Amino acid sequence: MTINGYQVIDADGHVFETARMYELFRDQYLPRKHADALGDLMRRAREKYKTQNITTPHLWAVEGKVPMVGRGRALGTNDSGIDYPNQGTKEGTEALRDPLDPKGRLRDMDRMGIDVMVIYPSSTASFCALQDKELEAALYQAYNRWCADHCAIDPQRLKYVGVVPLRDPEAGVAEAYRAAKDASMVAVYCMTHIEDKQLDQPYFDPIWRAAQDQDLSVAIHHTSAALPPYGIGMFEMNECWFEMHAASNPFEQMRAIATMIGGGVFERHPKLRVAFLEAGCGWLPYWLDRLDEHHEMMPYSVPLMKKTATEVFATGRAFVSFEVEERMLPAAIKHVGDDVIVFASDYPHFDGKFPDAAHYVAARKDLTKANKRKLFSDNAKRLYPRIA
Repeated sequence: MTINGYQVIDADGHVFETARMYELFRDQYLPRKHADALGDLMRRAREKYKTQNITTPHLWAVEGKVPMVGRGRALGTNDSGIDYPNQGTKEGTEALRDPLDPKGRLRDMDRMGIDVMVIYPSSTASFCALQDKELEAALYQAYNRWCADHCAIDPQRLKYVGVVPLRDPEAGVAEAYRAAKDASMVAVYCMTHIEDKQLDQPYFDPIWRAAQDQDLSVAIHHTSAALPPYGIGMFEMNECWFEMHAASNPFEQMRAIATMIGGGVFERHPKLRVAFLEAGCGWLPYWLDRLDEHHEMMPYSVPLMKKTATEVFATGRAFVSFEVEERMLPAAIKHVGDDVIVFASDYPHFDGKFPDAAHYVAARKDLTKANKRKLFSDNAKRLYPRIA
């Protein structure tokens, strides 16, 4: 299963969470106490929102400690009320028929020419909005256990990133060690920030140590633009999904890179690998250059920053993904090299290029064969060493 001779590793695919997934959590993957709590959330969410097809936002919003952000205003107008098409799952995917079917995922991977897919959640991490931290942690463990079963149908081709509770680092470390016993788990999922804490803070060091000790990467991936933990500017964009979706991931990854490098995380954990995903890469040379300049101008603000941002990326321990049609990809390769950029399909999301994402990259004339081999597989294998 190769494209033009290239092995293709999808460094960032997804599962789309559904009501049926949460029913499975309740019935098969949660201890009784938390199964009852989830069942109560589901019942109240269905009553409140008058739907059986509940999703993650319905659940956390029942008892969430933050408000839901609207996203229904078109630019140039004052009023909300856009009737959005389906924004969850791409038309034509097997996931639209059944997002929880691993055989359907494998069939879609065959259509896309993808040999290995690393599976990320779509909205699960937004349970950080729940009041109950213990329930949040239990839901993440249920998700990870479900992922392990989902991948077990073909563990050579299906891998996943485990979600751990960042609001309780002790529980997060315990779950990282538990989930890592499954060879299909290849990284620890991390949001770009949590509540009032940015990723440089020593509060997170136990998570980084656990990942490093188990030779797992840390995969930094913001949730959807309109889901907690809300990204920079979400409440200032006046409910415009166009702005939110365009800005949230790159803004948040800029913040994550600045805090992890500026806060000396890579120095404190010298074997740690970190991926900053689903934000493209064309902005990366500009951002590294700007951080380098600020490191020179104000070293007193970053006393733990021993290497410049550019030097950290040159170590090969920091990675980004690219958009398959991204025109600035060759420029990013020119300035930061082709060793730190990975291919990602974003399957099965509405904004992915199903089923042509990998084929489009393979056909690009502005990339060399050596570039493509690194982007498709070599870099992903360094990011995720558990992929053979």
